[in-house]
Amino acid sequence: IKEKVFEYIDRYIKDVNSNMLVKALVLGDTSLFSEDLNNDLKSNGIVHLFAVSGLHISLFVMLLGLVFKFFNVNDFVSDIIISIFLLLYIVITSFSPSILRASLMFYLSILNKRLFKNIFSALDICSISFIILLIINPFIVFNLGFVLSYLVCFVLILSSDLIKTKNGFLKVLYMSIY
Repeated sequence: IKEKVFEYIDRYIKDVNSNMLVKALVLGDTSLFSEDLNNDLKSNGIVHLFAVSGLHISLFVMLLGLVFKFFNVNDFVSDIIISIFLLLYIVITSFSPSILRASLMFYLSILNKRLFKNIFSALDICSISFIILLIINPFIVFNLGFVLSYLVCFVLILSSDLIKTKNGFLKVLYMSIY
């Protein structure tokens, strides 16, 4: 699947720099970056922009959700299609820990909504996903992406009440500080 996605990008994006950026931003593949570019990104402090993360999942889910709403697709069908998409994205991104976390949290949120009538909080869902991933692979705790992904997730969930009470600018400022 991953190879087909790469072939598709190579077929339709001929410009070398654009091709490299699309692969980095969408798939997290920075293998085409030169050593100089990598060093420049690190020295400017923006190398993290090319790491696939839960933000990618949030954007994809939100975008697909809006498209499905526009076309009046039923919520159940929408959830199934998004779930399949996320499963493929997990494979394409080589099981990136932050993508695993975000996708697993999406799946658990769907189960919580459909089966458990929203009895679990966001913190419960984040904690359950953490435990599931630890059971599957205990050594994942040594992956920095895993640790940072959960750290940010827990901080955002725990500070959500504080952030909700602020206006737009203060929300962005608080989220940046946290």
